[in-house]
Amino acid sequence: RLGIPLLFASDVIHGMRTVFPIPLAEAASFEPGLAERTARATAVEATAAGIHWTFAPMVDIARDQRWGRVAEGAGEDV
Repeated sequence: RLGIPLLFASDVIHGMRTVFPIPLAEAASFEPGLAERTARATAVEATAAGIHWTFAPMVDIARDQRWGRVAEGAGEDV
């Protein structure tokens, strides 16, 4: 009625259809190209699924291991 299009979003922290290692594990590999390749593949899959907005990557720094979302980031600030 108002002409406002739907916005589809998804939490694609470690993949859309293909499941990749969590970002913490990718960061522990010390291979930046790995994170780039998995992010690119995830973006292609999310686009194909009609996703307009993704909640990834999570760029917060883990300063306390008790935080429940530590695995979604690349680790602590060292």
